[in-house]
Amino acid sequence: MNPLSRLHFAGLCALITGLQPSLRPSPEPRIAFSSKRDGNWEIYLMNADGGQPTRLTTQHAQDRFPVWSPDGRRIAFGSERAGQWELWVMESDGSHPIHITTGIVAKGPRSWSPDGTRIIFESDRDGNREIYLMDADGGNLTRLTSDPATDDLPVWSPDGTRIAFQAVRGENYDIELVEVEGHRRTRLTATPEYDGSFAWSPDGKRLVCISGRDGYDAVYLLPLGAAATPVRLTTQASLDPRWSP
Repeated sequence: MNPLSRLHFAGLCALITGLQPSLRPSPEPRIAFSSKRDGNWEIYLMNADGGQPTRLTTQHAQDRFPVWSPDGRRIAFGSERAGQWELWVMESDGSHPIHITTGIVAKGPRSWSPDGTRIIFESDRDGNREIYLMDADGGNLTRLTSDPATDDLPVWSPDGTRIAFQAVRGENYDIELVEVEGHRRTRLTATPEYDGSFAWSPDGKRLVCISGRDGYDAVYLLPLGAAATPVRLTTQASLDPRWSP
């Protein structure tokens, strides 16, 4: 699998939360999803058994990429209703949609902060794909990365203090961290081979990832220090590592 395919696959299957069904953390979980069943891309809600599907958005423009807030009360999503892809937030029943980006091209949100107060996303609004942070009400827009690399697929640490992301420099795919406060960056990998498809450990002290550094895609445990050495966990071709809760 070539590096670009790996990035797309990781985004589709794991990291781009808006492109996969999004589960609400609740004693009676529901599923938010996008569908074209009524002729236009809209966001729907259904029970975990598939029952009681409910349409949440009713716009002529596309509405997609739903992401639940940690408390399950709100849903962030991407919409073209303002003439281009931007970010919106609505209540979990579809009421009170709020336009939280204006003039910022962003196809969809990546994720909420663990405390539910902020949202991260990526945008090429300034000419290069970078990672941005903003309050869930649209305030305090902050650009977290600024470099020639394409920065993509941001994922919050469990404690909300850092964000792991994919940095693409030409054909080189690496994993980096950026601190939410201070924006200090740490490059965790720096090999010519692909490094990506990462996930935080529940305690936030490590990442698990895929790397091709030994000639094939394998699962590695990745400490968070710049000089730390990844530890290979599999000896056969492997993809899509994920931690248990």
